[in-house]
Amino acid sequence: MHLNLLFLIALYSIFVAWYWKRRTLNKYKKFLLFLPIFLAFFWELIIIRYIATPARIGGNDMNPNFINGQYYMIKRFNSLDDLKRGDVVVLEPKETSDHWIIKRIIGLPNDRVKISKGKVFVNDSELAELYLSPDTLTQSSEAVAEDQLIVIPENQYFVLGDNREVSKDSRLWGTFPKENIIGTTWFRYY
Repeated sequence: MHLNLLFLIALYSIFVAWYWKRRTLNKYKKFLLFLPIFLAFFWELIIIRYIATPARIGGNDMNPNFINGQYYMIKRFNSLDDLKRGDVVVLEPKETSDHWIIKRIIGLPNDRVKISKGKVFVNDSELAELYLSPDTLTQSSEAVAEDQLIVIPENQYFVLGDNREVSKDSRLWGTFPKENIIGTTWFRYY
């Protein structure tokens, strides 16, 4: 459970206990006192785990489109069934880490991806990346050599960060399995 929410529930519970002792309450007023606690637990157990999750952007891998420190709501419900190229997803990293990472889907299952002369090619066509500045070059790396054709396995995705110079992504770690994807970015709230 998120620490801030837990703290607020504890404070409210103390208030309820204090208020309960001072007043005689009918059933309706007792229900109203416990309603916020119920709603907080419902929010945490149902909404946050299965429908939408708040996430903070950490790092510069997605600059300038997603800035370090921004908060986004991550859509979990039904978002993994219709992933498409260009979607921005939050993933559990392959390396041991205590935080999620944010990347853009470039290659879908069964796609053929190649990096050549600073450009990304998917299924033998240059990928139009309108979310990047025109002078952005995508360099090859240890896991993906220049002009190496990568066929994306079933239930795997090839992801890249928008800040190609510093991003640690599929060029370093290879493809990501679908079960590592937490959800897609939904909206920014701070």
